[in-house]
Amino acid sequence: YKFKMQKNMKQFKPAYNIERRVKEDVKYREFSEYAKKMQGIGRTTDWHETQQKYSVSKEKTKNQQKIESELELANEELKVLRNQRLKELYEKEIEQFQEELSEMGLAIAFVGNDE
Repeated sequence: YKFKMQKNMKQFKPAYNIERRVKEDVKYREFSEYAKKMQGIGRTTDWHETQQKYSVSKEKTKNQQKIESELELANEELKVLRNQRLKELYEKEIEQFQEELSEMGLAIAFVGNDE
């Protein structure tokens, strides 16, 4: 019986449970580090997606403001151009009217302001 026990004792490693526990701890630590790394990557990805979303929104707002500003300037320019053309039309009509009056021997007399 003593011989059998000694034979079995040789097969049993005294630090087996400790080694197994250390290996499990290392595996769990590696998994934990990997999970932390993935969480960090997830946070970074979320941040970039948020920045992308807001930068597109900001760019859209900026472009809209630029378009509105250009439209306002175009409208002002159009008003100036219309006023200029209207003034030229009135001046041309006055000249034609004065010519017609001149052919009839009449003229326009301005009374009042001596400016």
